[in-house]
Amino acid sequence: MVRHCPEQAFFNLDPRCIFHCAYCNSPLLDMSEDKHLSTEKIMDMLRESVSEHDVKAVSFTSGVVGSVDSTVERFVDVVKAVRSEYPNMPIGVEPYVSSRGHIEMLKAAGADEIKLNIETPRKDIFERVCPDLDYDGIWGLLEDAVDVFGKGRVISNIIYGMGESDSDLEDAMEKMCSIGVIPGLRALRTNGINSEQLTSAIGHPEPVTPARAMRLADMQKSILSKHGLSTLTSVTMCMECGCCDLVPFRDL
Repeated sequence: MVRHCPEQAFFNLDPRCIFHCAYCNSPLLDMSEDKHLSTEKIMDMLRESVSEHDVKAVSFTSGVVGSVDSTVERFVDVVKAVRSEYPNMPIGVEPYVSSRGHIEMLKAAGADEIKLNIETPRKDIFERVCPDLDYDGIWGLLEDAVDVFGKGRVISNIIYGMGESDSDLEDAMEKMCSIGVIPGLRALRTNGINSEQLTSAIGHPEPVTPARAMRLADMQKSILSKHGLSTLTSVTMCMECGCCDLVPFRDL
């Protein structure tokens, strides 16, 4: 384990967030809980990791604090710093963006892969669990991201266990793969922090069974193959890490 991931330095620029997605703990954190991870501090941590481990990739995620624009600018700053010092290091970013311009900024800074999360296959569920965000807008931005980063270099998480059917997930994965996006399936995780807001948004979620997880992973692999995509092309972030989810072509 390097930083958060095996063979990968994965940094959360800021755990706090101004949005209020029901499954996420970030908006419930005290806004004073800043890790104070400046670009300089991240670079010091990265240098230490590189000196002590075989670091194969660097990845960044973040909540949105202040504004989307300022958060994207923070990503850009740290990506530029990594790219300048480690020109051959794969870099992945998992931001929240609101325009094609944000995507182009991240690519120009030196990011190799981008993850823009649709979160759930159904718009009606999305509007309950992510009331501050724009479901249709994210789909449009995923298409923009493929234009900018390329087919197979864009990933999108879909959380399952919030009331959707397998058919809903199949339709969303087909749509993603048809435009060159790799879908990442993630089982809903509940805890003492997010359980109350999840119940308020969607009722009591039905636990995800191992049988369903395996069934969906097989479906995911089949759909990826049908569209000429593979998780093996992803060299940063969650597909490369593989610790939280079943990853087709790697785990099965």
